[in-house]
Amino acid sequence: MKFSAAISPGSFRSAILIFWLAMLGAEAAHASGQLPPTIFMEKTLPNIDACHNLLDSIYRNDLAEAAKPQASADRQQVVLTHKPVVEGPQLVTYDVQYGWLSKTELPQERKIRNDYSYDRRRYVCKGGQLTGTSTQGFTLETYEDMPNDESKGKD
Repeated sequence: MKFSAAISPGSFRSAILIFWLAMLGAEAAHASGQLPPTIFMEKTLPNIDACHNLLDSIYRNDLAEAAKPQASADRQQVVLTHKPVVEGPQLVTYDVQYGWLSKTELPQERKIRNDYSYDRRRYVCKGGQLTGTSTQGFTLETYEDMPNDESKGKD
């Protein structure tokens, strides 16, 4: 499954995002936890076209969410998505991953703790029947050295 990042560019944030996307994309033996998939949506629509239109609307809303400014420098939301995919005359799918990267300074250890959690959603339209499943999880925290800030303590 290939995802593209739908985010607005920024220097430091982009570097962090690229790092985390690489970590997520590698899908190697990273320590993590994941809950079993759950169904969060079941809806009957008149036909496949109505279902496809609804997935297009969800996709546009996800892009709008990704474009919103970040509320905090220590918590960043990431939306990984692509357009709905027509897989057959009566089958359309849409995948999106919402991710949250949190950074917490640990001054006594001179470290920064990084946590990442996610909610992967898959929408499937079979004819006019829409089913949405969610898989939530996280990666174990990582640590990085705090940058030296020689300007602290100076007025």
